[in-house]
Order: sequence, then C-alpha cells, then structure tokens
Amino acid sequence: MADAKQMARQSIDAFNQGKLEEWGKTVAEDAELVTPMAGTIKGRDAIKGYFEQMRLTFPDAHVDVHKVIGEGNTVVTEYTFTGTHKGPMRTPTGEIIPPTNKTLSGPALDIGVMDDKGQLKSLHQYFDTARGLQQLGLMPAPAAAPRT
Repeated sequence: MADAKQMARQSIDAFNQGKLEEWGKTVAEDAELVTPMAGTIKGRDAIKGYFEQMRLTFPDAHVDVHKVIGEGNTVVTEYTFTGTHKGPMRTPTGEIIPPTNKTLSGPALDIGVMDDKGQLKSLHQYFDTARGLQQLGLMPAPAAAPRT
C-alpha cells in the first residue's frame, strides 16, 4: 500500500497546481467526500467536479500544509486554505453566490482514508464556514458580548 502521508502531500500539490485530472486518478471510483460546503458527495467523478468548481470559485486557491499525521491507511492534514472569490460559489442548498472578489483564509482539517489499492476512499473536511462567509462579506461578524 502507498504511504498515506505521501499520497496526501501529492494530492495537495496537485490541487495547488490545478492538476485535478492527475489528482482524480488517486481517488477510488466509489470514494466519498464529506464537506461543510456540499454535504456528502459520492463517487470519483462527483468529487472531482466539486474540486473543479472550487478552483473556478477560487482560481488562486492554495493549501498551506502545517501538519500531516498518518497511521495505517488514515492520514490527518492540518492546513490553511486561502483563495480569492473570483467565480460563482454554490451553497449546499444549490444557491449560487456571485463573486465578491474578496479573499478568505482560514484553518482546516482533512481526514483521509485510503483503500487497499492505495486510492483515496474517504475524505472528511472540517472548516469554519461562518468565518469564511464573514471574510467574503456574506455574513455579519458576531456582535461582541456586552461588558458588565
């Protein structure tokens, strides 16, 4: 089996370079993606489509890796995602948000599981959508607590 940490780093490099065709070859046909911005997506083609849309929404998207921890066929990657909202963004409800031309940047965490063939079988993403929407000007920042 391929090294999960090495596969994670290669996948992120491919994403950062916009090489989604190359990245897609490392994803199992029946893979599953769970992400705050789209819910659960099943299948290689649908997952690849999600990341293609992400690159259209944030054409300068970049993942800056901080830590990669692996055990067996599971890898956890802590990173910062940064991108400028230059293209339409689809919400989990299907609504389309036009470009704001604002940049968002925030911490995120992925948990990936590889199958016995060394392909990505499952990817769960965790990030603060409220923070991102605030940075894009699509949601107000929370009010400060009153001082007593």
